[in-house]
Amino acid sequence: MEDALKPHAIPKINISSVRSYIELPNVSVDNVATGAMGAQHLLDTGMKTFAYYGLNHHYANLRRQGFEQALAARGYDYHRFDYDPERQLKPPILLRDEATKQWLDALPKPIAILVADEREGVKLAEHIRMLGLSIPEDVALLVIGDDPIECGLSHPPLSGVRLPGELVGQEAARRLDLMMSGHPFGTSPVLLPPLGITIRLSTRMLMINDPDIRIAVNYITDHIGEQIEVNDVVNKVQISRAVLDKRFLRERGRSVQGEIRYHQLNHARTLLLDSDMTIGEIATACGFPHHSHLTVAFKRDVGQTPASYRTQYRR
Repeated sequence: MEDALKPHAIPKINISSVRSYIELPNVSVDNVATGAMGAQHLLDTGMKTFAYYGLNHHYANLRRQGFEQALAARGYDYHRFDYDPERQLKPPILLRDEATKQWLDALPKPIAILVADEREGVKLAEHIRMLGLSIPEDVALLVIGDDPIECGLSHPPLSGVRLPGELVGQEAARRLDLMMSGHPFGTSPVLLPPLGITIRLSTRMLMINDPDIRIAVNYITDHIGEQIEVNDVVNKVQISRAVLDKRFLRERGRSVQGEIRYHQLNHARTLLLDSDMTIGEIATACGFPHHSHLTVAFKRDVGQTPASYRTQYRR
């Protein structure tokens, strides 16, 4: 494809994640960041064992790289599905199905799996059911991509990492217009980050061994629209703040205050993209006393204001 395009002296932009290695100006999804976001969500379920499922393609390997880096930062290793269809001599579908079932059967349970895309996720969910395993109790399943039709084909429906597909197209069109006006693209690819997680039943569970931490996290998520403080959580579980913080850091990788803020900002991201609520209304819905508190926290953790985030990433 690259060789076919080279003779044509016209501005060209590659928007493919599958063929992002082609030496053309590239606007695409940040696949490494996408894998890392998937890892963080699966870590938040409380699972301690992880796996990655994806074929040996460039984009899938980049997503696995981000997944691996995020898990390693928390001290976790993972299982991976190693299968290269180009190296097989038998019909690839039959071999892959057989290899997938053997791989799934050998994995320790319970386990959380990130799948490189929705279509593979639907197939993997079917294999899981055929082995007599339950989703999400035995296998929590998260796919990269959030097509509601694809994700809804599975039972239960699959949680998905939301990709900025429309934004990639819009940014590519803007860049192409500049190139047609004589402006150079630059040497670095433009990589757009994932938009968040749509949580469906395939990961809607909380595997936390420490009962006090489980009670605390459930309390935080149940009261996310209220102005809860660390002392409210401490009073709920009836242990000291110092001890609770230490146990949160061990189990969740962040303090009690960090857990509250994490859920507040995740909820804010969802409302910014999926609702017409004002910034002030979103601040109230996420438990902030004033929209300025949301703005400060959002800019510190996300790197931009809520208004600019909505403008940039809303479809």
